[in-house]
Formats: sequence, structure tokens, C-alpha cells
Amino acid sequence: MKNIRNSGWILFLFSGFLFWGILRTHSAAPFSSSVKPDPVVVSSKTTGEVFFEYHKKAVMTLHVSIWSDGNAPMQLKLEDKTTGKITGLSRLRVLRDRDFNLTPFLDAGHQYRIFTQGGTPHAPAPVVIKEFSLLQIPGIPQFLRLDAIFWVFLILWISSQAAFVWRGKPNFSDGADVLLLLIVAGAFSVRWTALGGSVGQSLEGDAVGYYSLVSQFNWRDPFATGIREPFYIWIQFIAGRLIGQTELTFRLVTVFFSTGAVFLTAHLARHLSGRKGIGLIASLLPAFGDFFIWNSIRGERSELYTFLLLLFFIGVIGVKSSNWKTESGLGLLTGIISLTWLIGLLSCVLAYLWRWARLQAKIPSAVLFLALAGIITGPMLLHHGRVSGDPLQVLNAHALYYKNAVETGVPSYEGTKTSLVGVLFKRGTGFGVNFVKGYFDLFLNPLNLFNKIFLGFHYTQNWSLFLFPFLILGLGWTLFHRQWAPFYLLFCTLNLSAAFQDVVRDPRLFLQAAFFLAYFFAVGISAFIHPVFAAVSNLRKN
Repeated sequence: MKNIRNSGWILFLFSGFLFWGILRTHSAAPFSSSVKPDPVVVSSKTTGEVFFEYHKKAVMTLHVSIWSDGNAPMQLKLEDKTTGKITGLSRLRVLRDRDFNLTPFLDAGHQYRIFTQGGTPHAPAPVVIKEFSLLQIPGIPQFLRLDAIFWVFLILWISSQAAFVWRGKPNFSDGADVLLLLIVAGAFSVRWTALGGSVGQSLEGDAVGYYSLVSQFNWRDPFATGIREPFYIWIQFIAGRLIGQTELTFRLVTVFFSTGAVFLTAHLARHLSGRKGIGLIASLLPAFGDFFIWNSIRGERSELYTFLLLLFFIGVIGVKSSNWKTESGLGLLTGIISLTWLIGLLSCVLAYLWRWARLQAKIPSAVLFLALAGIITGPMLLHHGRVSGDPLQVLNAHALYYKNAVETGVPSYEGTKTSLVGVLFKRGTGFGVNFVKGYFDLFLNPLNLFNKIFLGFHYTQNWSLFLFPFLILGLGWTLFHRQWAPFYLLFCTLNLSAAFQDVVRDPRLFLQAAFFLAYFFAVGISAFIHPVFAAVSNLRKN
């Protein structure tokens, strides 16, 4: 019960802000910056080529929607005209609304060229250019002037995490607990700096659509959110009422959830391993990893989804008893997760049934859990069934989108309706191979793009190779000691989606796996450090 009470702190504050935001009728003054940057945009929609000169204290971002008509990958490259060095940015055949932060590859005073090549030198293919633009803004983070309501929100957010750690009187003598809060503070700090650097940049990708839905949202029809699940839209609408709706506040909301996911990663690792040190190490990757910081300021739904899923898994692992309160809490959380991203329903049900069987709980417990999850999720499914004729529209529409991307090279929602189940099993015997290969690439292939970014580095860099051995060591150690819980929860998280990691090059679809990868990495670090310290101690004694 203690664990449920501790988790309740976050859920209580979360629910409180939901209720308060719904009742609030007047929007707060807008969230603003004291300095407005002067962006410089160089764009070309007819040729995939841009020339520019780089100056210090500037952020250079390339935004593209391009694809190759051929079957071979399309190459997107950055050439340093001053030195002749060429850096590969991407080898994907389709890039839709993708952003590339060029700044880490640039030197002040150098001339640069960005260009595309379709196909191969022996079989060139034309490149279709929908958008090819370069954005340059001052790279000095802006000082962000905030409403008082923001500071109240921030203080309560930090307090909820401190309460989760200390469960009563603070114990400052426990270095692990203090260090965890410092890591979380550091994670928020680097995200805050990144947020300041994004001032003046427009939302991109899916965040644009979500922002539009939030702008049009009305509580009189809460499920009228098109092909998107509504809960993230509700949260952003409420945040807009509290601190003003701007593109910057839209990003700020996901910064909070990304920071909270760092905190929850540490606690999930603690519950899985029984050791606080492993939790601390595991939290470092999502706290300071390049991709996690970048994704946190994009205003994407994935940050809220992973936060809620981590919270659910902590309940599944940490709650050692079964009663109507815990089953109700887990069922309610499952419904909320499903309203955030419907694919989470399967993950939660699989994880819950494993917990239910492990605790040898009674059948009414499972019935209560499933009933509450169904009560929360049902209205959305009924709404989509009534409006579109397809209760699973939020999944099947995107199945069509990715099916078009694979078959035609052009992602699109147009065409004959299809189902996610049909797309999953259409690949026949190759599905099983891709299923195994997907898990292998994510965890055992150091050259896999997702493996690189989940270990904390940009996918064009190879620094993750230095961390990869600890990931392998952690996987081996966990298998050798027959600790099956991390592997089962990992399967619950990814399940069949891993089969598409070589087709759908979108990290957000596999982001949930990153927190288990961080766990295995932390176990590997621990398994390496303990023998080393033991050997050093023996040498000193001798």
C-alpha cells in the first residue's frame, strides 16, 4: 500500500490540475520571451540543395519533406566547402517533416552545402522535393518570462517528485535520493535551455496537427479529435487555460512530462533490480541523451504516453498485494493511457495479467481492472464507431499511412481503408523474421539508428559504441540470474511493433523501449563496477 500511496502523490496532483483547468474559464496571460529572435530562412522547393555560411551563436535547423522515386535509399549530405569534409545526415528513402539540427557539425566561418542524391551512382533516381528549408536563429537561449501560475505548477511538480522519494520526513542523509533529485533538476535544466533556444521556431511534424486540434477543441464534444486520441489534447487545452496557449507553452508541457519520465525511469529500475544505484544510472540516459532532450521540446504526444506507461509499470511491479483500490487505480490508469495512445491498451492488459497471475489474485480483481479500463476507453471507441464506422479508426488510419509509405514511398492517409491487423500479418512468413530482427536491432545491433539514439547520442555519431558493451553485459547478467520481469514488461511495451522498426523509421513509435534499454545498461554498469571495486579492495588488503 505504501507504493500505491507514493504513486498517488503524482496522480493526485495530476488529477487536481485536470479538474482545476476544466473549471477555469479565463486564460492566463501568454507565456512570452523578453527577446524576439530574428530568424533567417533560406528555402528551395525546386532543388534539393542549399548553400550557407555558419556563424557562432546560431542554431541551424534543416526541415525537409523529400523522397526518392527509386527503390534505393536517398542520401542527404552536408558538405563543408572550406575543408571538403562530407557528413551523411540520412539514407532513408522517405523523409516527411523531418528536422536535422546541423549545429554540432558546423564550424564558424566555414562555407557549407546541403544536397540530396537519389538512388546510387550506377542507378540514379530523381528526388521529389516537397519542402527543403534551412532555418537560422540566434542560438543564445532566451530568458523566458513566466506567469506566477507557472511557478506554482513547477513547485508542485517538484514537490510531487520529492514526496515520491521521501514518503514522509525528508532523509537528506540518503545520498541516492538526493542525487536522484539532482539528476532530475539537471534534466529539467538542459531541457529548459533547449526550450529557450527554440524560441521563434514553429512547431513541426505531428505537433502542428495537435496544436490545431487544441485550438479548435470544445468540452461539449470531447472526443471530436479526428484520428487522434483525445487525452493529450485535453492536457494541452487545460495547460493553455492555465498558462496561455502559444507554441512555446505547447513545448513546455512536454518538457514537464519528459522530466517526469526521467524520474520514473529511476524508480522503475529500482523496483526491477531492488537497488537504488541502478535506478540512478538508468535515469542518466533519458536525462541527458541527445534525442530525449530534442524530443522533449517538440510538443509531441509521446512524452505524455511514456510518462503514463512508466507510472503504470511501477504500479505493476511495486504493488505487492491485490485489493479493490489497487485494481481500480491500475484500471483507471490503463484507460487514461488508452485515451492517450490506443496501442497502450494491449501493453497494459498484458502487463496486468502477468502481475495478476504472479500474485495469484482472484478473478474479480481482473474483472474490476478490465471493467474500469473499458469504461474509460469505451466512449472514445463508441464515438469513432458512430462517426467513422470504425471504432479503431485512430489505429487503422495510421496503418494506412505507413502502408502507403512502404508500398509507394509516399506516406499518405489516402486510399482504401485498411486495418492494423491486416498490415501486421500481410507480410506472411517474413513477419516472424522481422519480429526477431526488430528486437535484435534495437538491443543487440550497435549500428542500428535507434540503438544509437537510445544510448544518448545522435544517430550520425558512433559514441554509443563505448556504452554498448555495458548494455550487452546487463542483458547477459539479467538472463543469467533469470530475472524475467524486465524482459516480459519489455515485450508488453513493444509486442509486435518491433517487427516494423526497419520499415517505420520513427523513434517515437519505439521510444518506450529506451527506458528498458537504460535499465539493462545500468545493470551492466553495476555488474562491471562491483568486481572492479572488489579487486581494488583485495589489492589494498594485500
